[in-house]
Formats: sequence, C-alpha cells, structure tokens
Amino acid sequence: MSDGRDTRLAKAAAINRGAIPFFDATAQRYLAAYSADSLSGYVLRTRRARVLDLLAGLTGNVLDAGCGPGAMTQEILDAGCEFWGVDGSPRMIAAGRQRFGGFARAHFAVADVTALPFPAGTFEAALCVGVIDRVPRPAAVIAELGRVLKPHGILVMAFPNLLSPYALWRSHVFYAGIGCAKRVVGRFGSRRRALDLCSAAGLWTPRTARRTLESLVGEVLEIAYYHFGAFPAPLDELLPRTALKTARRLEGLRTSRLRWLGAGFLAKAQKGPG
Repeated sequence: MSDGRDTRLAKAAAINRGAIPFFDATAQRYLAAYSADSLSGYVLRTRRARVLDLLAGLTGNVLDAGCGPGAMTQEILDAGCEFWGVDGSPRMIAAGRQRFGGFARAHFAVADVTALPFPAGTFEAALCVGVIDRVPRPAAVIAELGRVLKPHGILVMAFPNLLSPYALWRSHVFYAGIGCAKRVVGRFGSRRRALDLCSAAGLWTPRTARRTLESLVGEVLEIAYYHFGAFPAPLDELLPRTALKTARRLEGLRTSRLRWLGAGFLAKAQKGPG
C-alpha cells in the first residue's frame, strides 16, 4: 500500500518542483491577468472579491501564503492590516517587493508553505489561494497555516472543486491530456519543452475540505463558490467572449441550490481557542 502512496507523492513533488520555475517565468504577466477583459481575468477578480468578503472586518497581521506578486496586498493594507506575503517563487516575491517597497506594513519573503518562517500564533488571519492543488502534501500546508494562526484566527483557503464537471474536465481530461502529449513529444523531439502546468490538479470535494480543515485548524464557518463555467475546454478559449458573458450571467448560481457547480470554492475556518 505504501508503494502506491509514495509513487503519488513523488509525482506530486515533481509537479510542485515544476511549478516554481513556471511561476518565476510568468511573474510579470500574473498581475496583468487580473485586469484582463477575459474569462480568466474575470475569474481571478471574482475569486479575489470573495476572499476579501470572507476576510471583511479583520484587523492585525494577515498572511498570504502563495501571495505571488501581491495581487491582494493593496486591499489588505487598505483594510488597516499588516500584510505578510510568502511564495516559493523568488521572482514573484521580487515583483511584490518592487510594487510595495515603500509600504512599511507590507512584508514579502520566499518561503516553503510547509515550513513557514514564523512563530506559532503570529497571525490574526491567513489566506491561501491557488496553492493547495499543486503541493505534494496538502495536509502539511493546512496544518502549518493553522500553526501560525492565533487562537480564534481565521483561515481562508481556495480549493478546486471535484464536484464541478467544468473543473473535472479541464484538469483531469483536457490539461492532463495535453501534458501527456507534450511529454510523449518531448521524448522524441530535440526542442526544450516550454514551462507549463499541464497536469491533473488535486481537486477537492467540499466535504473533504471541511473535514480536513476541521481536523487540522478549526471549525469551518462558511463555504463560498465561484467560477461557473459552461463551456468545457477548449471551447472556453475558442469562444472567449461568449464564455466570459456566460460566466458573468451564471455567477448568480453561487447563492442557489446549484452553487456546488462552481469550479472552485473558498472555505473559511476559525482556529479554536488554544
């Protein structure tokens, strides 16, 4: 039994090692994606808005684990909080420091999310977005985030939704298929393969996410869904305007009985008293 688990962890670790140079290479384009008039830009902005809704009213020290170049930094500073951002990509951190170097309440550091360089009980809140699907030991990440939270601290974490047909197709069929084809071609070609993340992501059900968070951090107070795609890949890329228009119209599903169709969800957990 352990051989199979070790194999899965080894594959996940290889994906994670590939993710760092990928994000290093895309650091300059990452922020531009947030303002793009495209489906991906809309999804990024919607997810950010949902995260900030879940963090509303919080003050003190806020950790952004997997902060990139600081896509949420300004909003957290504007709320009166002290921002601490960590990321495994040195270029992402360099971009964050360049943007917010003049802000005394903004701090950035290269760090492993499974071994954060902070004492236990440092933060009133932590957020972790776009990370959990690409790490080899997701439970270790969640436990570490729980460790650095103060008693009654808040964790907001994003998960890709296994129950979403859109997310399942995009991750486990479309991108996994492209990744497999690229690896086959790479074995016979002389050209160096471009960096990408064309591999199946680690998808979660809301039930599994809730159970994991409550065992490692504390009570889950809320789950919020986002990204209601109707055009499976590659149709969403072949018909970008239609896909964007449809996603905007479907966003209202997040408060309906069909909210589970969201390609991603955010879980808000509160650490116990001690």
